[in-house]
Amino acid sequence: MAPRRLLEDVNADWDRVAMTTHGRGNHAVRTRRWRYISYADGSEELYDHAADPMEWKNVAGDSQYSSVKTRLAKSMPTEAESAPEAPYDARLRRARATAASRTGQK
Repeated sequence: MAPRRLLEDVNADWDRVAMTTHGRGNHAVRTRRWRYISYADGSEELYDHAADPMEWKNVAGDSQYSSVKTRLAKSMPTEAESAPEAPYDARLRRARATAASRTGQK
């Protein structure tokens, strides 16, 4: 199915996840029911939009949802597939390191 059809009919069947990435190693996947977020530091979030459309309750730590996390994680890129660090991120990291060295912080 073409994405255009989904835009025209929001209730159309769609068998794929939507994925977003913010920085290196921070990914989220969304299905009609679930949003799973995995961060580069190893933390994660999982929300059931059928029960919690406003994402108030993170159920990622609840073992009853481990199969959901496993299934959704398969849609995320591996470290080898992740994009290289964005130039903006590298410049920001260097600027912070320079500022910290000037103030004697690490």
